[in-house]
Amino acid sequence: MAQIFNPALQNTLKLPIRRAWVEIKKLDEKAVQEMYYFDKLDGLNIKFSVTSCGKSFPRAKIGICNLSQDTIDWLINYFQVPTSQELLNHVIRLYIGYNDIVNCIFEGTVVKTSLTAPPDMWFNFEAIFRYDALIKNISISLSNEVTIKQVYEEVAKALNMSLDWQASSNKKVASFVYDKSANKILDELSRLDSSVGNYIYGQFSGDNNGVIRCFDIPNEDNNNVELPQWSKEHYISARTGMLGVPQFNPLGCDIDCVLNPDINFLDTILLDSIYQRKGNGKYKIYQVTHTGESRGNNFKTNIKASTLYGRNNDSSVKN
Repeated sequence: MAQIFNPALQNTLKLPIRRAWVEIKKLDEKAVQEMYYFDKLDGLNIKFSVTSCGKSFPRAKIGICNLSQDTIDWLINYFQVPTSQELLNHVIRLYIGYNDIVNCIFEGTVVKTSLTAPPDMWFNFEAIFRYDALIKNISISLSNEVTIKQVYEEVAKALNMSLDWQASSNKKVASFVYDKSANKILDELSRLDSSVGNYIYGQFSGDNNGVIRCFDIPNEDNNNVELPQWSKEHYISARTGMLGVPQFNPLGCDIDCVLNPDINFLDTILLDSIYQRKGNGKYKIYQVTHTGESRGNNFKTNIKASTLYGRNNDSSVKN
């Protein structure tokens, strides 16, 4: 991201100004050749929920309140049942931030729209990152004994994505054949080698084709695998923006904090709660959801994180 939010500065007595806007991809009707541009909708009440969780492509629900009737009519007409090619051009971007620090936290294809009844008329969008790759039929046929990494390379190429390989596996397979929709390809790859984890990382600035990230999965016999280079550690406490009290469950913990788009799937959190000391320690994130409303509910990030194989947490956190 171009700029990184500072959660600690967001949790001060002087509340920052919340900012949100969306951009919708539109056809330039004045251009001689087919050209598109992004039309900005700003100064409105916008609510959002953006989720990233492993093998699922990042998804978003976005609502805009009390648009002008002309804009509503245009949106209804534009997003009416499209052809497959028109659908792929129905792209929405979501920008969220505080004060002068605003970043694009989602870009994806709009797959569903709806309009609520008065008095507060919300035009709602549901969108999926790289929907074109999700529904694409891909055909791959490899033989003569190939490595797992080579299989991933071919899949990334077929999906027009980059590959970030940080797994240590040297396993080979006699062949690999896949000829169907891409929506199950990551599950198929996981069955080839259970020691290699994978997920789709959505880049929402610059090259937006996405990345297949591969990493070593710890197991009962080897829990000391090296963390991928992109995995970050986040210190989570009331001082850095944790909201309320963490909730614990058999998998791990559920935490709310002020909005921080720098927190990603598979990052590590170091929890430091003064109210739940027994649960303090390190957790691995398996789902991240950013939610909020520009004129209503606060911007926040919900973190769902797990411990590994029931082992005790890191007890190094001091209260």
